[in-house]
Amino acid sequence: MARVELASGGHIASHIPVRFEDASPIQIHVQQDNNILFNHQEVTLTELMALLRRAKSAYPDARAQLFHHKQAYFGTYQAVKNALEAAEFKEVDIVLSPS
Repeated sequence: MARVELASGGHIASHIPVRFEDASPIQIHVQQDNNILFNHQEVTLTELMALLRRAKSAYPDARAQLFHHKQAYFGTYQAVKNALEAAEFKEVDIVLSPS
């Protein structure tokens, strides 16, 4: 697995506030050590896939929120993204955690 460092956004859009008006009932956090949390509960990738399918059924119109630590592997992001696609999520909010 390779680690990809993304360039910092700098101060280009720092004056634009980023807010989530409504917290999604479907939140995925990829931590710095590549552990995956689904709604604040640590899960394996296999468990995540099953949970996402159930969440899609329970909240068909919800948009998942993916919080990905900038030092976590890109491969972990890709695996989570693939799980979201397999569960038929059409849209996802992606937030890169700076630290």
